[in-house]
Amino acid sequence: MEQQLKEISTKNPLQFLCTTQIISEEGIPVAKLSDLESDYDKHFLRYFYLQLDSFLLSITIDKFKKNFTTKEIFEYFCRCFLFKEEIQDYLKHALEAFWNGDYLVSSHLFIPLIESTIRRLIKTGGGNILTLNKDRGYDYISLSTLLKKQGEIIEKVFEPLGKDFLFYFRVVLIERLGMNLRNNFAHGICKQIFFTQEVSDRLFHIMLCLSLVCKLE
Repeated sequence: MEQQLKEISTKNPLQFLCTTQIISEEGIPVAKLSDLESDYDKHFLRYFYLQLDSFLLSITIDKFKKNFTTKEIFEYFCRCFLFKEEIQDYLKHALEAFWNGDYLVSSHLFIPLIESTIRRLIKTGGGNILTLNKDRGYDYISLSTLLKKQGEIIEKVFEPLGKDFLFYFRVVLIERLGMNLRNNFAHGICKQIFFTQEVSDRLFHIMLCLSLVCKLE
């Protein structure tokens, strides 16, 4: 991806020399990108996100659904280390909605599943998922903070591709220059995207990635 971005910037230098303003689907300016050299990380994040819009994932998952029943995939997730403690009726409802093409429902159910699973992964890996609040109790640390401040746990678990996995999770779930699905869901932004198969497929793919984690020693 870095090589592709380098080649594109060489062929289209003016595109990366000017300040670029990113507009959300609701018409709100969400970011400004300076030239490539000054804002490389943001340009790369944006470029990576644009490459996620691939029909290949949907084709693959459509074939996946034809080869496995809801019951089979539900039993698979129930055996997975990070999903064993999930409420089974919740997990089953999410998977059934996805298999039946009710993408609005499945996406809205997948996001809390993913968030609680990532929180469980970080806690098991020795990270901290709680923070003190003003009422002398505790609040859960937000997913954005966990992925940005304790992402090294995810990197270690998914070695040797840990940095790629962490970057992928951030682009899909929490980055405003990415899909930002978790934050859009939580704050009621760009609600129309949750009707689409593309979004639900992407979230299901993240669940499959998390299902690969074995018990941490």
